[in-house]
Amino acid sequence: MTKLTESLNAVRRPIRKFTPPTYRDKAAVFRQIAPGRLRNYTGEREQTAKPARHCQPELATMLQCLKSHDFKEDLCSKEIVAFNSCFDDFKRRVQAKEELKDRSVVGLSIWSMTGKQKNQLLKRFPQPTKTYKQ
Repeated sequence: MTKLTESLNAVRRPIRKFTPPTYRDKAAVFRQIAPGRLRNYTGEREQTAKPARHCQPELATMLQCLKSHDFKEDLCSKEIVAFNSCFDDFKRRVQAKEELKDRSVVGLSIWSMTGKQKNQLLKRFPQPTKTYKQ
């Protein structure tokens, strides 16, 4: 059992051996550069979302049908209707999301709020003006 312990401890030795003593011996010291308080506003940039892939299966089936029938729309009417209904549903959902975003009602989660809504919330509850030193 002692040989196993010695070999496990030997793995740690080279790390200590080659670490410079300046990093090993000194503790990290926090230096306060700016005052320890938050701002009363946030940046109002929009969150960038990944490109949406809505109605992709319907689009693929519609294009496959059109390609196989030499782009004659009357032979692929069922697929076209399915794609159009999916796209209309998608437009309704996007419009509802935009209306919810434009309201001044603050969301339940900070991640669902826009920058404008966060600023309204920070105006209602501003940060204290007194700075605290450590």
